[in-house]
Amino acid sequence: MLLAQQLADARATASAATTPAIEQAEHQLARTASDLRELAAGLHPRDLVEHGLPTAVAGLAKRSAVPVDAAVRAGRLPEHVEATVFFVFSEALANVAKHARASHVSIEIEDVGGTVIVEVRDDGAGGAEPRSIADRVEAVGGTLDVESPPGGGTRLRAEIPH
Repeated sequence: MLLAQQLADARATASAATTPAIEQAEHQLARTASDLRELAAGLHPRDLVEHGLPTAVAGLAKRSAVPVDAAVRAGRLPEHVEATVFFVFSEALANVAKHARASHVSIEIEDVGGTVIVEVRDDGAGGAEPRSIADRVEAVGGTLDVESPPGGGTRLRAEIPH
């Protein structure tokens, strides 16, 4: 893993003042890798299964490299819907961290009359084309709308029926 090696190299030459930040980055990288392995294996994150979307989203937001404001106005939903919503948010966060150069992300999740609406916004570079998110949302009968003008941030809005 290239990033892990870069962090290890940085730690070797780091001053005492920067070592805690590097340790935090290493810890976050390990948690993110674990979450991705769970998702890749078709498993749902423990917080999602045991506690639902509010707890799972809060945990993911807390571990994000970019500050996140999250609002979840939904109770327990069918498992496939919760998994899809979680995937939308986690994939959007991964894209922001990797490509957007954003300083802030917000997510709103709301259950409105049998449809879950997920809106993720960032103030980054724009130009996003989140095909994997669109594929996942469409696979459960939902729709995804993306606004991502170059230099204008990104807004993803998924509507997922249940």
